[in-house]
Amino acid sequence: MFKRNREAETDPTKRFKMEECLGSGAFASIYKSYDKQTRKACAIKKIAKKSTGVFPMEEYNIGKKMKHPNVVKTMDCLCSESHMYMQIELVNGGDLFTQLDPSGTGLEENIARKYMFQLASGLAYMHSQGFVHCDVKPENVLIHNGVIKVCDLGLAGED
Repeated sequence: MFKRNREAETDPTKRFKMEECLGSGAFASIYKSYDKQTRKACAIKKIAKKSTGVFPMEEYNIGKKMKHPNVVKTMDCLCSESHMYMQIELVNGGDLFTQLDPSGTGLEENIARKYMFQLASGLAYMHSQGFVHCDVKPENVLIHNGVIKVCDLGLAGED
């Protein structure tokens, strides 16, 4: 009979195998990870407690409400004493900022048009759900198999 490992379900260090760091910002780092419970690849956003000693749960709560192909999927959240581990969709194409390298050729017009339509679609969906992103920039727009995904809802708020 299969026995559930409750500790692995609640302890982020036992549930997730965190691999390479995909990026880091002022408040968090994103890691390519493996969920031992679901046996699937994912990304983990590791966020430290705020200076007030609380976790930034608003980002997780907003993310869980977003169900749109142009918004990064938020799956789960576990907390340790010092960090919040937010499980999000693993995206394979990097961010839009790297695609806009000024020393390169840039994006072809048809690709840029497609990306802008998808970005507008994701943001319009957020607005239709009563939320505003508040930090739209190329670094917070990811590309997954040629599809734009809005990410980093840390500054998002209610409309």
